[in-house]
Parts: sequence; structure tokens; C-alpha cells
Amino acid sequence: MLDSEAIATEIFYRIRKKCDLGMREYLAAIEAIRAGYESRLELRKILQMLWCHSHTEKCFFEQEWEIVYQAALKAQRQKQSELEQLDSFEEDSNREDLGNQNDGQNGINDRDKDIGKDREEDHDEIENNINFSYDTFYAPSVRASSDEDLDLGLYFPVSRRSMIYLWRFLRRPVADGVADMLDVQATVDRAARQGFYWQPVLRWRVTNRAHLFLLVDRGGSMTPCHRFAEDIVETACEDGQFGRVDVFYFYNVPTDHVYADDRLTKPIALETALECCDRDTSVLIVSDGGAARGYRDGKRLELTRKFLLTLGKYSQLIGWLNPIPKERWYGSSAEFIAYLVPMREMSNDGMGQIIDAIRGTLLHHALGVG
Repeated sequence: MLDSEAIATEIFYRIRKKCDLGMREYLAAIEAIRAGYESRLELRKILQMLWCHSHTEKCFFEQEWEIVYQAALKAQRQKQSELEQLDSFEEDSNREDLGNQNDGQNGINDRDKDIGKDREEDHDEIENNINFSYDTFYAPSVRASSDEDLDLGLYFPVSRRSMIYLWRFLRRPVADGVADMLDVQATVDRAARQGFYWQPVLRWRVTNRAHLFLLVDRGGSMTPCHRFAEDIVETACEDGQFGRVDVFYFYNVPTDHVYADDRLTKPIALETALECCDRDTSVLIVSDGGAARGYRDGKRLELTRKFLLTLGKYSQLIGWLNPIPKERWYGSSAEFIAYLVPMREMSNDGMGQIIDAIRGTLLHHALGVG
């Protein structure tokens, strides 16, 4: 069986410069492979989805894929052939030794010693050949030169830096802090009315009271996108500077319960989770909506519609961020979900538009009833 991780490593070294890949993309691919992507078709599809973001990159990937995969097959066949040859050689040797014992020979003459020595040398040569073919299959450990401009902290589709910047637009300013901010205009106006300056006019400090309610899809077809979703959660919680952030997880569709942890081991009733929401709560759903596999599921659409209707009773500030490019939504469940709720692909522009939606500055879709 071919080593999927070795194939992915070899392709990564070949295309990382032209596709602008870093260690995050490589680790995301390894994590996806270890999650169960073993077949040739699945491996090829997942690597292409993670690493190729344009038609040119896809063509380059296809070219390198054929070279690496065929080399891996050739190395495997050669290794198997040499192992079979070695087994056959050992069987012949055992058969000759047994015949010599039946003839009543009690010792080994010089000729037998020479033959044994030759066999041992052949055996060593075969092992060396096997190791050589095996080593050529794995990508060598190459130290990157110091002049390479590799940004390992950024990866498609949205960098952490861009996420932190975009979160700043999700604000709900409320003047309820300490009254220690000098209002220059009001101070001047008061002094002009009184004819003298008495004391400064102070105003309340404005704080961001935005409440972000995150719902993140985990497992299944979202496995390759876990790192994207994790960055969204981490930047929102650590750098968003919101008044409150609540994060819950689900698998495919939130039904009667969600989960408090990303391993989906701590279920919480959906109604209980939604109790913290009000009409000013910004709700962001991160899921592929079935676009990763590219087919339409009627049951999933109906369950999603019921969930959105339930969610709409608590807040109308709802947005859906899809990590799958928009051109792959057509014909899938995601295409129809996009008619129920504002949905954008995970990109700088898409995330900016979704933040506009969940803060109430983007026209919302009306949820159909009936």
C-alpha cells in the first residue's frame, strides 16, 4: 500500500513555491490524510482542494501529481519484485542445504563456503537495492535557503492577520464606561454660554458591547477546513475585543443539540445554547453546507431550514461563512441554503461582507415559512 503522507510531502516540496504554500497548508493536508483519506482519488482531491486556488495551480498540481504517483507505483513494484526474488533465493538455498544433509555430508567444504559467501554478498546487494529504491520514494530533508521569502504564518483563504483586522468592524459601541473622556466641543460651548470657563465636560467612555455567537461545523467533509475554522474562533476570542463571544460546534446540521467542545463530546440542548442570544446578537455559522462533497441532500436542507427558522426567533443578524469556493456551490445543498441566509465564501471580501451582515448593515434574506 502506498504511503499517502510520503506522496503528499513529495508533492508539497515540488509545488510549494509556485502555489505559495507554507507549513500550515502542509500540516492541514497531513491532518486530513490521517483522518481517513487513503484512496488515490480521495488523496488527490483533498490535496488539490487545500493547495490549489486557481486554474493555473490546478494544472501544475496535476502535472506533478502524475510524476510523483507514477514514481511511487514504480518504486513499490520494484520493491515487491526484489522481495519476491529474495524469498525465492532463500527457498533454493534451504533446499540445497537439505539435500546436502541427506547425502550424509558432515562438514562444509571450501566450495560450499565460497557459495555461501557469494549468496551473502548477493543478499546484501539486494537489500541495498531495496533501501535505495525506498529512499528515492521519500522526499529528502532539504533546508530552505535564507533568501527564500516564505511566510509560514499565512495560508489560504484568509490569513490570521486579515481576520483580526476584519473583526474590528464588528462593533456595537455603547457609552456605558467611566465618564473620563473630555468632550472638547461641549466644553467650549458651555464656556461660551456662561462667559467663563468653570470645568470641563466629560462624557462616558464608549465600549464595544458586540455579542458574537459562533456555530462551527466539525468533522466529516469539514475536516480539511478545521484549521481555517480554528483560526476564526481563536482570533474572535483573543483579538476581537467583543463584549462577549460564545462558541458552539455541530456536525453537519445543528438539530436539537450542539456541542461545547470541538471534539463533539459535550452536548448542550440547542434551546439552552440560544438563551444567551437577543436581537442584537451577531450569529456567524461556519460550515461548507454540503458543498465539499458537491451533492444535494433534501433531508439536510429541511433540517437546516428548520434550524434557521428557530435561530431567527432569537436574532436576525445571521451570516454563513463557507470555506468552499463559490463556484463549487452550484448543484449542492449550499446553493439552496444561500437563498435562506446570507452566505459568502471564506475570503477577505467574503468575510468582510458577512461581518456587514451580522452587524446589520447588509440586506438580509427573508426566511421562507411553509
